[in-house]
Amino acid sequence: MPPGFKRVGFVGCRVWLRPATAADAATTYRLVTDDRIHRRLLWDGPDVEVDLVDTFGRWQRQLRHSESCGFALERLDKPGLMGCISTRLVKNPQQADIGYWLGVPFRKEPWLSDGGDWPDQ
Repeated sequence: MPPGFKRVGFVGCRVWLRPATAADAATTYRLVTDDRIHRRLLWDGPDVEVDLVDTFGRWQRQLRHSESCGFALERLDKPGLMGCISTRLVKNPQQADIGYWLGVPFRKEPWLSDGGDWPDQ
């Protein structure tokens, strides 16, 4: 078996990251199709909900093979997807690209930073 992870999660004080699954597609689609999300992303978002099922399946395969990883962001005290964080490993072994988005309903609190700076609300 190639190096990688079968199971992984990262736990913080108020949130945790877990692998996104096909079951997250409907919630993700509802959150990420808000135009206020796309003002800050270099991604136009999915055309249809099933695109997210495919994306999350690819993320799981990439995680198992240590190629890249993508995670769902959830509160510890209230399960439910709030956003996603993903990395893409580039050809240089010392570099990676990181991208994230947080659903508009969750922007009033600093889940991802101390500043929580989301001026487009």
